[in-house]
Amino acid sequence: MIVKGQPYLFIYSLKMKYTFLFVLVLMFSCGQEKSQLPPLQGDEAAVIYANEFLKAVGGREKWSELEVAYTKFLKSEEQFQNYYSHEWISMNTKDLMLDQEIQGMRNVRLLAQDTGFTINEGALATMNENLYYFLGYYIEQDYYRNVARLARGEGLKVAWTNRNQLLVTDSESGTFLFGFTFDEVWLPYQYIRPKFNDQDISLRITEWGEFNDLTIPKVGKTEEENYLFQVEDFEPCYDKVNSCFDVSFDYEYISSLEDK
Repeated sequence: MIVKGQPYLFIYSLKMKYTFLFVLVLMFSCGQEKSQLPPLQGDEAAVIYANEFLKAVGGREKWSELEVAYTKFLKSEEQFQNYYSHEWISMNTKDLMLDQEIQGMRNVRLLAQDTGFTINEGALATMNENLYYFLGYYIEQDYYRNVARLARGEGLKVAWTNRNQLLVTDSESGTFLFGFTFDEVWLPYQYIRPKFNDQDISLRITEWGEFNDLTIPKVGKTEEENYLFQVEDFEPCYDKVNSCFDVSFDYEYISSLEDK
């Protein structure tokens, strides 16, 4: 027995069913597209090591989405006693803030794109050229920035050497950017950086730690042992700096710290 109106109800339910399935597929494909990253470029061994390394330190996707990193670490240098340093650094722009207290004196340095400012003994001043140049280099060679850059994989090429080193170069110019030396695990014991004024400032990593689902170097030193560091806190931010922290990469913020 056919009840009047049933075929229309059946067709309507089919339409709703397939519409629902289509929406699910669309949502899934959009999610896939958003999280897709370009394949790493380089020889087969290097690509394997790079991917395994990124997996070991928290995952390629997380590092690729990182916007700002905050680190609190204890630093020891030859000319100074131990002191704490607070660092906020952008992964994608030339923005950096260092807030330190050295021998009882607060020292704040802010690099904001193309300008730089300092606070010494409570007085705000424009950053001198030498410090600006050094901090620009410091940003380019920052470990967090370069792991995030490797995770994004854009404009990079990786190579594996017979010295168990993963070297990362600019894919167009071939310029060496940074690298890692591995032992028997996926966590390297050395972070290789280009020399600065003939100084080897590569880092020897002696201990790793997990902070907020990311694994980072916890204890280390420079190859020439000019300074040692020990990380006590690390907080990743996947948004703008002032969305995660009570700081900002601009003149208005640093000027508010004057005389404090």
